[in-house]
Amino acid sequence: MKKTIKSLLAIAIAAFAFAACSDVPKPDSYNENAGQPTEDVGEATGTGKASDPFNIAAAVKVCIDAGATETTEKYYVKGIAMSESTADAQYGNVTFDMADNTDAKAKLKAYRVKGSDGNKLKEGYEIKAGDEIIIYGPLMNYNGTYENGNNTIIFSHNGKDTNGNPVVIPVEPDQPAGDGSEGNPFNIAAAIAKCKETGETATADKYYVRGIAQADANPDASFGNATVKLIDKEGEADVFTAYQVLGSDGKKMPSTYTIKKGDVVVVYGKLVNYKGNTPETEGKGAANIVTVNGNKTEVIDEGGEGGGGGEGGGGGTGEANYTKSIEGAVITLTHNSLTPSTTVETVDFDTYGWANAAEPTAVTTTNGTIVTCGQGEGSSTPKFYTATHGVRFYAKNTLTLASITKPIAKIVLTCDSYDGKDYVGNEQLYASQDGNTTTIVNDWTSASAGTQARVKTIEITYAQ
Repeated sequence: MKKTIKSLLAIAIAAFAFAACSDVPKPDSYNENAGQPTEDVGEATGTGKASDPFNIAAAVKVCIDAGATETTEKYYVKGIAMSESTADAQYGNVTFDMADNTDAKAKLKAYRVKGSDGNKLKEGYEIKAGDEIIIYGPLMNYNGTYENGNNTIIFSHNGKDTNGNPVVIPVEPDQPAGDGSEGNPFNIAAAIAKCKETGETATADKYYVRGIAQADANPDASFGNATVKLIDKEGEADVFTAYQVLGSDGKKMPSTYTIKKGDVVVVYGKLVNYKGNTPETEGKGAANIVTVNGNKTEVIDEGGEGGGGGEGGGGGTGEANYTKSIEGAVITLTHNSLTPSTTVETVDFDTYGWANAAEPTAVTTTNGTIVTCGQGEGSSTPKFYTATHGVRFYAKNTLTLASITKPIAKIVLTCDSYDGKDYVGNEQLYASQDGNTTTIVNDWTSASAGTQARVKTIEITYAQ
């Protein structure tokens, strides 16, 4: 009987305590549904690229899939700010909620995001309700709150970066880009579109077209022209044919000259969709190669003798548009006349999954720049090594950065150090610019030996 009374008493006390607790109001800052959508998060759109950001619904779905560990990949996410927020005076970051619209059920917390350049925001920097924001960073589900991961930046705030400069949204390399001018050549997608537009009758005007060589190509021994298949990026199915093109300045090329797979090639000529199914330049020497990796081709001069290697020759005689400085294992190349913008990105060679001692393939950055490691006039090809987390550039090898938006104002190469030696290339290493393409040559007095440039990362700063 005593046990029964004690049990009833315990139940009564527990019930009273539960009721009392439920009457205590939650703190103002507490939100048991913070960042969590209802069952319907809305229509997900976007691919997460700069040219096609995720909307908030799409970002939330990625967060759900990612769970508590932030994604390894970074994404661009676009939405509107749901409330006002001012940058933290001490840490220079800002936190605010984002949604697709004011009635949207799905919300993403932009958590402690930094400025567009990755640095602290200026004191007093303000986000207002209704502002259009694009953030860039990883995503995760943190204890039930859908938010970004570490090192996330504000890519765009009402169309400008956090320093007040207009943001130029980069065009993905498989989308048409360029206007066909010398300073802004067609990419391959745009050249193919132009060919389809003009049909089987060649264009009246000549255009500049830039792409990467799909395979090695050599000039014909009799006619001195070459046929080169061009693509926008490795593995791309859409091909443009530079058909029977002559060398630089419209001259014949020696048959010993090789355009290598992955080389960045600019051609100039009229465009046509041959037989309605082959986008190409007008053939039989009517078009010519302007540059390969920023350098002119070898040509046969009027006397019939083989020409030299064009710009960027041996022994440090190439034309340098950049001033070089070296501090430890870091090479800084600053353009002599271009003004740097706040648009900066980093290429990390250790993130592309290349096998040890493999020849690196061409890669495309977030901003659409094609990065190509070439043999140049050297006797060896560049190689990636896992032990040094980077690419080794030997004598006369080239590193080409072909931008689709702006020319490059500054390049910082972080290289490897081993046993007290900084592998920053030869003293003759230089960088030259041709339009929006920059070519770095580890120049040397011969095609071998010298000092390797063991490049691990490339920091690219675009011009204003």
